[in-house]
Amino acid sequence: MATGRQDAWTAEEDRLLADLVLSHIREGSTQLKAFKEAGSKLARTAAACGFRWNSYVRKAYQNEIMLAKKERKQVQRNSPSPNEKNESAASRELEDTHLSIQDVISYLNGLQEDQEANIQSYSALKEENRILRQKIEEFNVEIEEMQKEYGNLKAEYSTLLTILDKARKLAAKEEGYEVTGKAEGV
Repeated sequence: MATGRQDAWTAEEDRLLADLVLSHIREGSTQLKAFKEAGSKLARTAAACGFRWNSYVRKAYQNEIMLAKKERKQVQRNSPSPNEKNESAASRELEDTHLSIQDVISYLNGLQEDQEANIQSYSALKEENRILRQKIEEFNVEIEEMQKEYGNLKAEYSTLLTILDKARKLAAKEEGYEVTGKAEGV
């Protein structure tokens, strides 16, 4: 059994997978064959290609899938004989239903690899989430401390302005001036 890659899928790989599957749909071939072909071209398992197609790529290509199916039906309609159509459809059905144990094992191994990668990714994201929540809590404590310090500074500034105003009035009285109003703050 060929071992496949376990790195992330690129947009280019997704496009290649989609192109191959759509081509197989148009030709009346099976998706399993498309997955095998994609697997060999992308150095991934057929199961990984099938999983990627069914879990992600297929959703982005719904319109293209419908068009490919319409094209396939149109080609089938233009075929010379209805008997040949029925025979080819029957042979495709047999190909679709014939899966070897190795195909199933390969597919399941691909699912297991994808599941393990998802578990690792989930664990990493969970840890990152925990760290970010901890940082948020630390920032909230820091904000509360700064708000208290700001309140204290504001009160001290107000007290300082009051003292300066009284000192200005007192100095003005001593010089014989009458002062009205308060010192303006920032």
